[in-house]
Amino acid sequence: MEKISTYSAEEILKVCHLLKLHNLFKSYAEENEISAQKLKQIKKETDSSYFGERYRELRDYLEQINTYTYRMKMEQPNFSQRLFFNSFRNKKWLCETVQHGYYSYSFKQTNVNIIKELSNFFKLDESSEINDLKVNVKVSTAYYNGIHLMPEQEYLDMMRDPHLSETNQLFLKDFLRNERQINSVALSKTTDMQHNLYGTAFIPSGNTLWLIETDKSDVLFLSSSVTGYLNMVQSDIKSLLTSAGDQKNEAKFGALPFLRNSSLVLLGIIILFLVNVQMWQDYRWFMMVLFWAQFQILIVLLAFIIKIKPSPKH
Repeated sequence: MEKISTYSAEEILKVCHLLKLHNLFKSYAEENEISAQKLKQIKKETDSSYFGERYRELRDYLEQINTYTYRMKMEQPNFSQRLFFNSFRNKKWLCETVQHGYYSYSFKQTNVNIIKELSNFFKLDESSEINDLKVNVKVSTAYYNGIHLMPEQEYLDMMRDPHLSETNQLFLKDFLRNERQINSVALSKTTDMQHNLYGTAFIPSGNTLWLIETDKSDVLFLSSSVTGYLNMVQSDIKSLLTSAGDQKNEAKFGALPFLRNSSLVLLGIIILFLVNVQMWQDYRWFMMVLFWAQFQILIVLLAFIIKIKPSPKH
């Protein structure tokens, strides 16, 4: 069995600094809560060191991460996995696993399948449509924050309170079973991994799930089937990526690019006509100006139509 190399956060920061991957350096530093003084020391040590072929494999991984557009981050207590990719159609993407503060990497040679990756990481039965709970629970943000932080004995006493509803007791038991932490999924751009484009959280409850959503000053615990949750996440992320693709296409093929490119083509045609300008008669200048003006007006009108006409959605 092939041995998988693991790297500490400090080693990754050194290589990021060496390769001048500033966004990645910032992201790993913030993720590991490394102080400014320690970061300064890491940079100084890196600048005064010669690595040669050391960290060759890690360099390849980090340089590859820098070429990907998106990161999907999956987290459960003491374990995290991140998928780096450009789109679901790409057959090569990178997986980063984080456990006990150490990072490992591997390339995958297949399309990104969100449902498969989520079910494998969180050990969920993607075919389960069971939702026995079918209840929603609303609590205050203060209560939600409190159950994370309160002493364990106090938490156990509250969980056994006979006056507490069965639904609340079940949630508290599930929450305790998950080490009083949530499982989460987040999507971000690799250029700005501190800010999420999309995020969702849940707690497993047997064959079902508790979805966790915020609503102003309240927190909602919504029961859901595993299949329903996985399909929701896949649909939401695909919609985001499709929307981003549409915006990119708009930047390439929208009204302004059309106006600019068409005007340049027209200008090129005019320049070709000017090759024999010394042989022209006076009236041909007028014809040329009229030719240019007519087609330039047509280009502007077409650009206006492209601007006001909505793009078809597929």
